[in-house]
Amino acid sequence: MATRATYTFEDSSGEHVIYKHYDGYPAGALAWIYNALEYSWDLPRFEADEFASAFCVGVKVSNQRDNARSLTYFEERGLSVPDYMANPCHGGGVRLFKKWDQAWDIEYTYRVTCKDGALWVEGWETRGGFGGEPFHKGTRVVNGQLFDAIKASEGTPATWLFDAGKLAGIDDSETGGEK
Repeated sequence: MATRATYTFEDSSGEHVIYKHYDGYPAGALAWIYNALEYSWDLPRFEADEFASAFCVGVKVSNQRDNARSLTYFEERGLSVPDYMANPCHGGGVRLFKKWDQAWDIEYTYRVTCKDGALWVEGWETRGGFGGEPFHKGTRVVNGQLFDAIKASEGTPATWLFDAGKLAGIDDSETGGEK
């Protein structure tokens, strides 16, 4: 079963919401936000709409990489390749939303901003949404600078989502002092 989440990227010009269908638990969410850094403006420059776009690109590129690894696995073993893997870039996975609570089945919601040149992530478990009950934010699960939150999540089951070598190679100039 997928762990669905919404991600709100916010700056002084407004907010931009992305729904992601899977890996929305805290360590997974941090990995997806981290992946977006490769496709966004270098910090301290942060524009919420641009970072939301980079987030989508990071998800799609990661899906392509995972799909390529899966194709190799099937082909090396002489197994038939599932139809959905035949096209390495297929749809799905992320959507644009108008509000964080637009989906009826999300388990987490995150808010990403930039404070003092560093990415700041807040996240909550969500409650409600079924049977017409309105959504509301429940327990806070993340609150801090991205790289501090990543360090705090080390050893969790989602650690594999991070490219440890790449993460270790990021210096303070690239992270706005977050290392």
